[in-house]
Amino acid sequence: MGGKILRRFSLLLLFAFISSSWGMTWGAEFPTKTIELIVQFAPGGPSDTTSRSIAPKLGELLGQPVICVNKPGAAGALAVSLLAKAKPDGYNIILVGNSSLTVVPNFEKVSYNPLTDFTYLCKLFNQSPMLVVGAGAPWKTMEEFLDYARKNPKKIKYGSWGQYSSGHIAMEAIGKEKAVEWGHVPFKGDAPCVTALLGGHLDAAAVAAGYVPHVRAGKLRGLVMLQSYRSKNFSGVPSLRDVGIKSEAKGTTETINGMIAPKGLAREVIQKYEGALEQAGKSPEFLRTLNNLGCDSDYLPGDDFRKEVEDGYKHVAELIDKLGLKQ
Repeated sequence: MGGKILRRFSLLLLFAFISSSWGMTWGAEFPTKTIELIVQFAPGGPSDTTSRSIAPKLGELLGQPVICVNKPGAAGALAVSLLAKAKPDGYNIILVGNSSLTVVPNFEKVSYNPLTDFTYLCKLFNQSPMLVVGAGAPWKTMEEFLDYARKNPKKIKYGSWGQYSSGHIAMEAIGKEKAVEWGHVPFKGDAPCVTALLGGHLDAAAVAAGYVPHVRAGKLRGLVMLQSYRSKNFSGVPSLRDVGIKSEAKGTTETINGMIAPKGLAREVIQKYEGALEQAGKSPEFLRTLNNLGCDSDYLPGDDFRKEVEDGYKHVAELIDKLGLKQ
């Protein structure tokens, strides 16, 4: 009897050793094939541009090609849904903007839980939305703009990149805090919103990146960065705090972008990604792309990125109730 028990125990130890060895070998060898970097939106936009900018360097550092695959739909939620269902082997990742994790799940039923269904690898940059007006507009400062809007209820028409978008939510929060009533005009993206403002069809626009070339060319004027801190690329434009606005922009226009993978990723694979992503995020090509888009490099480890997303998700839920924003 004792011999049988000993043999069984020995077999269990052998199995455990082999399993552990395979796991360590697999993690050490990763990657052994092409990695897919899923892009949330159609080709040409900031999500696509930043993903394609970092992919070559990331592939070089990991030793395997990283190819971008566009999966647009549902305001970016389709790609995130696909990632949540993917095998946690490290071969599917997304450079995600926080909207799909903090805003969309608070308004719509999605097939993923942003707080539990992903491995957060790192934060890479901040995209800095701005409230802009035409170069010929009478308002030179945010204070002047708010004063006019307060004295002329519902006269101001501002655009954003969509109904219940981060820009929409942030502007309604500002309006409530400052006792301002203004009208919202939603568009399907930044580009048509900026075009309408340039054409004189709007008084202002809360936009994510479409303003960048026009502000730099002097065709649009930035009144305020829609976040609590200034942008390195537009240091002359004040932040919300600078103009006395207390409304938090967490989860909305305080826009953070980072890399995520399916939950359950092996620790060895996570460590490989962490080192490679930190280096890739410092590459000259990627930094040039960020500058062209008006984005600020801001690397944070995965745990810190997750914490920012969690805080943003909870804040958006509170704002929805506070502002009465219901679909």
